[in-house]
Amino acid sequence: MFAVERPARCVGYFRCEVGISALRDVANVEASPGTAEDIPPPATGSETPFASDYDVRSPLPARRRRPTDFNSPVAPIRQIIGALGVTVLVVLLLAAKGIVHAAEGMPPGPITSVTLAIGNAALDFDEVFHLTWPWDTLESALGQGQSSTTAPLLQQPPPGTARHHRGGGSKQRTGKPGKGGHGHGIQPVEHRVGPVWPPLRPITRSRPLRLLVTGDSLVGYMGPQILNEAAAQGAVIGWTDTHDGTGLTRPDFVDWSVVAHSQVGTYHPDAVVIMMGGNDFQNMVLGQRIFYAGTYGWTREYQRRAEIVMRKWIDGGVRRVYWLSMPPANNPSWAHDDQDINIALQRAARQVPGVHYVNVLGPITNHGRYTDYVPVNGVQTLIREPDGVHLNIAGSDIVAGEVVPIVKREWQFGWGAMRRRALRFQQDSGLLSRVGATA
Repeated sequence: MFAVERPARCVGYFRCEVGISALRDVANVEASPGTAEDIPPPATGSETPFASDYDVRSPLPARRRRPTDFNSPVAPIRQIIGALGVTVLVVLLLAAKGIVHAAEGMPPGPITSVTLAIGNAALDFDEVFHLTWPWDTLESALGQGQSSTTAPLLQQPPPGTARHHRGGGSKQRTGKPGKGGHGHGIQPVEHRVGPVWPPLRPITRSRPLRLLVTGDSLVGYMGPQILNEAAAQGAVIGWTDTHDGTGLTRPDFVDWSVVAHSQVGTYHPDAVVIMMGGNDFQNMVLGQRIFYAGTYGWTREYQRRAEIVMRKWIDGGVRRVYWLSMPPANNPSWAHDDQDINIALQRAARQVPGVHYVNVLGPITNHGRYTDYVPVNGVQTLIREPDGVHLNIAGSDIVAGEVVPIVKREWQFGWGAMRRRALRFQQDSGLLSRVGATA
């Protein structure tokens, strides 16, 4: 505080100024934890005292500081680093399984090696001290808990298992393949002596074709378009079953062999149309082996898994499976993986009687290469989503226009075909009646 040398009785502006300043000083004194003796008594008399009635020449006691009742919110840097270190250590120990699995799906390199080394060390520690239960509990809560048996796609084939014979039957041709497999339609497959393809049942109004369209998010638009177009052309009843974010590379997340088995029991389809692979640009793990994307071993493993899923449908009573080719992505590395996926699917389809590999790349690519636009009725039309992976509504409609004629031609579910079959049946019945009457 400071003392103001000013007459006790000021008038006008100065009197008010001194009064306000003194009142502030009094308020500060009253707010301080001092005793009553520290505060000077007010002036006496009939007049209302002003603040200037105090002896302003005597300095007021300085305001005392209250002791701090709480710590400062700013922590030392050492405490912050220590807290972060403890957090990282806890996460590393409790999520060691997830770290190891994520590292196994990473491309090869120094970062992958370091991550695997750290993750495996933490996982060994967790298993010794039984600290894996938080991660297992979380997976169980998310519906990804461990089962008593290994997922079918992760079961390793016995050593020396013979390859399956190729299915019997005639050559299947509905499209003229281009160079490098970039044509469209069912690819020609030379079927050797082996299991016979499941026979097709006749389609009637009372017993329509039961058609299931399934896959990952790639069939989001395509599924309803295929079913609507097929139902408009003949006796078809159908369903779509989309599992976004899934594929064959991560059966620990969703095992498509289990999905296929469930679909057979739920929908009882006669035919299945599937497109999948938009999430399969990653490595695969089988036991202690890692198959890196882009390698021959990866393609063979993908083929093995595709065969298992195909057989789940066929063995469950599905008579035909139409597995559509994977459109190339805009990313060159992913496009290379898409090509490997298509090679694996084509080889797998040759091993399972009743499965067609349908190449739909012709009308939605630039000679097998990625493109955003294709001519539709003479007009350049956008067919891809901005992510460079999915087909948009226009692109999905093009694929539906390729697939439905193939299914219709094989199953003969069109209204005209059913009328012709009914007419032949009536003629045959009449012929048999006349023969019986003559006899």
